[in-house]
Amino acid sequence: MRNLISIADLTNEEIEEIFMLADSADQLRGAKVASGQIMATLFYEPSTRTRLSFESAMQRLGGSVISCSDMKASSTAKGETIADTAKVVSSYADVLVVRHNWDGAVQAMAEHADVPVINAGDGGHEHPTQTLCDLYTLRQEKGALKGLTVVVCGDLKNGRTIHSLVFALARFGANVVTLAANGMELPQYVIERLEREYGYGLAPVAADDLSAVVTETDALYLTPKQPHQLALFTQVDQVIQARLNTMATGLRYDAFYMTRKQHGFSPRAAFSGHRGDASAAARR
Repeated sequence: MRNLISIADLTNEEIEEIFMLADSADQLRGAKVASGQIMATLFYEPSTRTRLSFESAMQRLGGSVISCSDMKASSTAKGETIADTAKVVSSYADVLVVRHNWDGAVQAMAEHADVPVINAGDGGHEHPTQTLCDLYTLRQEKGALKGLTVVVCGDLKNGRTIHSLVFALARFGANVVTLAANGMELPQYVIERLEREYGYGLAPVAADDLSAVVTETDALYLTPKQPHQLALFTQVDQVIQARLNTMATGLRYDAFYMTRKQHGFSPRAAFSGHRGDASAAARR
């Protein structure tokens, strides 16, 4: 039995195998490969797209879903611990998909569950399945991940999607450029892990240096002149706004990945959209 708590739980070869499965999604749906299997989704913080994407995928593959979309209305409100919840719910299902607002909570549940556990985002820690989606999108568009330049911008401190993404990109040989919002730089433990486990040196780049880094890269994703869906930001960082406006002019690069600050511990991610335009599509 294996869990997926961190992107590190998968080797590069296993990620490639998952991509091959994704390539044959239509055949998998037709074969109903999850027939007879039950997935339980336990979400301790609000979610729409992530929870529904898991549930729709399970049903399209022929499986069944039991769900608790609001754990505040569950036995948790009566004092049940996450360990107890994991033990009980794992007796009803074949796999648990868990989102929690605490770092490490999903790992704790996995230690007490009797079935595999998938991390759908835990606090500001990681969000490995979002990273699989992002890597797959990049590979589909570019054919390979090695050598790509990916600019990550915004709240890099609390952005669990960012943490999983930079670990994976480092492993696949991509070039990561960071442009953090004021006071939202990558946590030190993320930087140290990149250096220790992957021999990857990552340093922040100022907006006036960014042009020299990415102007020669073949364009795949283009940033708009200002963050898309600006209303999604709970507070607008005027400094990062100005830097984004400056760097957007004339830049060409492979991908632009932006987090938005929001209430709570888990910023969502936005991945820019179509080749050759300046649109950005909201994701998870």
